[in-house]
Amino acid sequence: MKTGMEISGPTRGQAAAIVVLGAKIRPDGRPSAALERRMRLAIALHRAGCAPLLVLSGGGRQPVSEAEVMRRLALDAGVPASALLVEPRSRTTLENATETAKLLAPHGPAQVVLVTDGYHALRARLLFRMAGLRVAGVHSADVPLRPRLLMAAAECVKLPISILRALLHAATRSAR
Repeated sequence: MKTGMEISGPTRGQAAAIVVLGAKIRPDGRPSAALERRMRLAIALHRAGCAPLLVLSGGGRQPVSEAEVMRRLALDAGVPASALLVEPRSRTTLENATETAKLLAPHGPAQVVLVTDGYHALRARLLFRMAGLRVAGVHSADVPLRPRLLMAAAECVKLPISILRALLHAATRSAR
């Protein structure tokens, strides 16, 4: 089974963490197909020694956070709890980036590998860089063609909006 397509990636152990960006969870708390794809790929990268930590980033709008659902998937797959950092507050890609940067700050400047879907990779990489993280690589899960085309069109709108929000966030932070 094909786990995903590598867009770019670090050599074994070069990154501090693999950051998995959340995706919808079903109302009953089960992961969506997108979240399952991302987690399969992230777990495979972790097993291959890409990084010692998995950062599971995503709050969502359900009673159980996307990050908690990802934590359960990782534990069920045999990833040790000590290798998991859970970030359950973010609800946007910008918040994924800023909250992950805060979470990793005590460990010093962090180099990360992002796991998301291909249509989302460019925006995620830019926002994580703007949040001060070094992005060593982006790995994307395979997405069926029809949803990939629809989401790619949505990204054309979301990208400039997200960059503007990130710039405003940075300006607000520096004004304090």
